Amino acid sequence: MNTQSITTLKELKSSGYTSKSIKDELRDNLIQNLKNNVNVFDGIHGYENSVIPEIELLFSQDTTSIYWGQGKAKRNCSSNDFIAR
Repeated sequence: MNTQSITTLKELKSSGYTSKSIKDELRDNLIQNLKNNVNVFDGIHGYENSVIPEIELLFSQDTTSIYWGQGKAKRNCSSNDFIAR
């Protein structure tokens, strides 16, 4: 698709473009970056073996929630929590 020539919504729709949800877009981008060994969490230190793998797992699988914490202090976080912040 030549995006340079598209100037109206009608042209965009007629080009065959289909939109994705933010969750699907994040998931697709994360999977592509993981396949290409791109560090998407560059600059975040100290969570390489704990939080980052959990976040990667959350978005790479088609799941909507993950539990954080230990024991009774677990919190149910959805992927929307990461998008909104």
